[in-house]
Amino acid sequence: MRRLLVFCKEPAPGKVKTRLAATIGPESAESLAWALLRDTWRLARLAANASGARLELHHSPPQTGPRFRALIAELGCEAHPQPPGSLGERLSAGLNPDEGTRIALGSDSPDLPAVQIIEAFERLAPSSALASPAPDGGYVLLGLGPGVPAEALASPAIRWSSPYTLDDTQAALGRAGVAWLPPLAGWQDVDVIEDLWGLAGRLQEAPESAPATAAWIRAERNRLPAQGSSSGC
Repeated sequence: MRRLLVFCKEPAPGKVKTRLAATIGPESAESLAWALLRDTWRLARLAANASGARLELHHSPPQTGPRFRALIAELGCEAHPQPPGSLGERLSAGLNPDEGTRIALGSDSPDLPAVQIIEAFERLAPSSALASPAPDGGYVLLGLGPGVPAEALASPAIRWSSPYTLDDTQAALGRAGVAWLPPLAGWQDVDVIEDLWGLAGRLQEAPESAPATAAWIRAERNRLPAQGSSSGC
């Protein structure tokens, strides 16, 4: 079985995009998170349909509010609450059991080309893994082939949200006997204002790749710091 899992937080002021919120404010960060989630689900659905994969949304916190539940119903999501624990423990729980090919996505790379996900499904062989690296040392996509023990992701040696996340993940999976495949093309997630500027530039050329986020940028553009500005708002 092929599974495509989107991991997300329920958008709420002060709970999502906290580094970006320091620049654009918590309310704008929340509204952006809603747009990012819509577009990520859209691209994930395209890739899942093309790859014959089961599509799942894994959310935190486990108990969600009415707006989030309404979005789940609108999008037709198969929703699963994430258990308590570290990010690695939550990823491990969602990606188990280890039957079939599993791909995990975050919800903050809304214009990731669906072809990258499709390619990952085709490349993943038993006991192998791959990723699409992000410039900050993490990754926007992690794929595990059949038989790969997701428990390795719960290793306390993985320094999450750091410049070492990808290297630590590769090392943890290597200790579990997993072969690391050549990476997919790198892509950018949206954590800080510079990431948002980069996304805005890409969507100016191709707004159809993330329509909800492109609409958010158009609506918020006059309230965002100018590119190259170091001042917050």
